[in-house]
Amino acid sequence: MRDRATKKDQASQRRFARWWKARCHTAGLTRIKDLTVRFLHVVRHELAHEPIKIGPKPRAVKHKQRKLPVGKLVEAVGKVREPGTINRYFRWLQAALGPVKQTQLQLFDSWTWESESTGRTRYVSPEDEAALALALGPYASWMRLAILSGMRQTEQIRLQWRDIDLE
Repeated sequence: MRDRATKKDQASQRRFARWWKARCHTAGLTRIKDLTVRFLHVVRHELAHEPIKIGPKPRAVKHKQRKLPVGKLVEAVGKVREPGTINRYFRWLQAALGPVKQTQLQLFDSWTWESESTGRTRYVSPEDEAALALALGPYASWMRLAILSGMRQTEQIRLQWRDIDLE
């Protein structure tokens, strides 16, 4: 676990570690050699079908109480984990078991990874685009450029004439 402490995203590393530790504890697994491929398949099925919670979590420390907007409450909404997220859980476990080569090889030799999409495709309806343009006012042309070109805000801001080919 200490080897994983050098990774950039420490919050994710800790989250995966806590999740696997709790899941193994719940199943009564106390040693690495207790891990089986069957157990991993059961866990994958649970990850794929367990509804996830959306929104910010309530603060653990008592702070000045402020009311969260209705849309920001943490609640299960029937959304489940994406295949890529499930792969991250198992890639983390595979990397954590890296020093234990024999166990890792036995568990992940014939493992079938979830198929991931290459990216996220979002479509804006004409009604949504009109409402957004109305809300943005004089900045609507930047929104229109982003929709038509797929450019991010920083790409638009850094755009220079030498980057543009009108033909």
